[in-house]
Amino acid sequence: MTLDGRAGPWHGVPGHLCLDKMSDDPNPRTSNLLAGIAFAVLLGVLVGGVWLFPRIYAYMSAQDCIAAGRTDCVRYAPADGAPAAK
Repeated sequence: MTLDGRAGPWHGVPGHLCLDKMSDDPNPRTSNLLAGIAFAVLLGVLVGGVWLFPRIYAYMSAQDCIAAGRTDCVRYAPADGAPAAK
């Protein structure tokens, strides 16, 4: 329906979203569950990005250092477990 109450050109067409026929979800628990799942997925993506970003940044920094021809880019710990020399 149009704003003035008349039927619009798409009124009654199958598959068309008619706002006047929309109603609230009869089961609000389903809506809450879907919202919770969406929130959990978004939170997981955010936490994954925060966890992954420093590792990618360190890798890119090491690659830039190696590409510049330096040889002291990455410090490895000795095999015996002693801390690496600086």
